[in-house]
This record gives sequence, C-alpha cells and structure tokens, in this order.
Amino acid sequence: MIRHLFSDMDGTILDATGRVTAATAAAVRKRGLPLTLVSARAPVEMAAAMTTLGLTGPQVAFNGALIFTPTATGYHPLAARPLPAAAARAVIELVTQQFPAVSVSVYDDQRWLATRFDEGVTHEAAITGVQPQLVADLAGELGDPVSVFKVMLITFDEALLTRVLAAIQALALSGIVATRSVTGYIEVTAAGADKSAGVAAIMASARVAATDAVAFGDGHNDLPMFRLVSWPIAMGNAAPEVKKAARLVTKANTADGVAYALQHLLP
Repeated sequence: MIRHLFSDMDGTILDATGRVTAATAAAVRKRGLPLTLVSARAPVEMAAAMTTLGLTGPQVAFNGALIFTPTATGYHPLAARPLPAAAARAVIELVTQQFPAVSVSVYDDQRWLATRFDEGVTHEAAITGVQPQLVADLAGELGDPVSVFKVMLITFDEALLTRVLAAIQALALSGIVATRSVTGYIEVTAAGADKSAGVAAIMASARVAATDAVAFGDGHNDLPMFRLVSWPIAMGNAAPEVKKAARLVTKANTADGVAYALQHLLP
C-alpha cells in the first residue's frame, strides 16, 4: 500500500514556468498522501510550490543538506548538514579565477548570494521567483557563524560545465560533493547530503517501508532516492539513465506527468 510520495521539483512536479499546475495540485490533493518535495532548491525557493500543494510536513532542501517543516514565517529546521566553509571558499575561488564565465551563487541558511546578474542568476531568478542579494565578495561572506548549504554553478555551455566539474573533483576537497542537477547546473553540498539521506530520514521517522514509497524525478541527482523506494517513477523528459533506473515512466513535466502517474499508473 502506497503511503508516502517524494518528488523532485524542477523538471518534475513543476512545469516549464517553474510552477505547480492546477491539475497536478488537484491530483496530489485527491490522492491524499503525504508529499515531500526533495529539491536542490532553498526553502524560500520551495515556498510557492508548498503553498499551492498545501504541504505542512517535512521537506528536503539543498539536495538533502536540510530537512525542515514550513512555517508561517519561513521554516523550522529538523536536520542540517552545512558545507565546510573552507571547502566552499576553495570552490568559489577556483571557479571565479579559472572559469570566470560561469555563474557562481552561494546559499546560506537565510540568503541567496551572488556578485552579479549574469545569465545563470537571471535564469534562476526567473524560474524561482526569488531575487539574490548582491555582494562584492562571495568568499568573504562565508566566515563563522554562517551556515553555507550550497554553492551553485551555472553555465549552459556543456563542455565548460564538464570541465568545471572535473576541476572541482580534482581539488579532492573533503566534506563536499559536487552533483549535476538540471541542465546547466552543478550543485556543491556537504558530503553525505544527497537526496537519499533526506528521504531515508523521513521514511525512518514516519516508518514508511520501501514498498510503500513513491519517488518522482528527472535528473541524475534523483537516482539516490530512486534506490530507496519500490516505486521510482521517471518523467517523460528525464535523462536516459534516470528512465533506465525507474520502475515506471510517466508523461513529461510539461504534460502534468506527476498527475498522470497518480491517476493512471499507481495502484
């Protein structure tokens, strides 16, 4: 018996404009099951979707680095795994010095920080509806007691993105993991803070077995949570590797694929 739903956001439960459609919200409400959004986004970037879906239970942000419940004024943290500040600074310095064309942003426990409105920042702001706080020096903002949850790197040059990821990995920094998410993005978070960590914690707390859990996703960073549930469902727009790992493939996010699966594919 299915008891809990987990879903990625961008490319999955959100449409091409970054919103939850009325059809998807209605299907989720009709199913009446707890839904946890499992996203690389910050809580503030998840707020509109949580409101549309009427979510009040535990949610997962920053690829698993933060588990929280939404509140009327923001969020209440349940578990947090911030980045080591020194490692975050090393990544920022590497990318800004060697790959100046790449957009660099930082998320602490309250803010989205950037140095300029470049292509990546403008794109992220458009799809999330959130504006960054501009600062002169990103690395200089990361001193104690700031809790850094994510360094976000964006370029839509695929070859450049590949080189950036390889360069970060070559640093061999302890305590971090760099993961590709949606097209053009690299998300740097704390080691051990992948989506499976957040999903596993919530499943354990709610005593939900793998056979009773569903996970929707489209990107490579969704594969860890796919391995924890008996019902991994890939979107029609998912990467080939994600479809291969799925039990079912639904329609694309632009065709209300989550709603279609809830109505027609799941028992």
